[in-house]
Amino acid sequence: MRLLRVRRWHIQLLRFSFVGVLATLVHVTVAFFLLKALDFPLVFANIGAFFTAFIVSYFGNALWSFEIHSEMRSLMKFCVASAVNLSIIVLISSWTAQAGLPPYTGILAIALVIPLVGFLLQKMWVFNR
Repeated sequence: MRLLRVRRWHIQLLRFSFVGVLATLVHVTVAFFLLKALDFPLVFANIGAFFTAFIVSYFGNALWSFEIHSEMRSLMKFCVASAVNLSIIVLISSWTAQAGLPPYTGILAIALVIPLVGFLLQKMWVFNR
C-alpha cells in the first residue's frame, strides 16, 4: 500500500511539473503575442498572459495532475495558493535586493522554492480529497 502511495506522489509530481512547463510556455507565448501583435504595454501583456496561464495551470492540475473534478471550492483555494506563491516571490525578491545580491540569485531561489511550495500546497490542500 505504501509503495502505491509513493508511486502516486511521483506520478502527480511529474504531471504537475509538465503542467507547470506548459503554463509557462503559454504565458510566454501570450505575452509576446499581446506585446508584438496587439501592441499591448509590457505590464498589460504580462497580466493577460498570467491569467491565461493561470487557467491552464488550474485545469491541468485539477483534471490531470490530481484527477479531481473542478469545483468552485478548489478554484478559490487555488487562488489563495497562487497568492501565497506571489507573496513568497515578493519576499525573496525583496530580500535579494536588500542583501545586495545579484538579481539572478533571487530568480534562482524562486525557481527552486515556488514549484516545491506550489506542489505541496496543491497536493495537501487545494486538491486534497
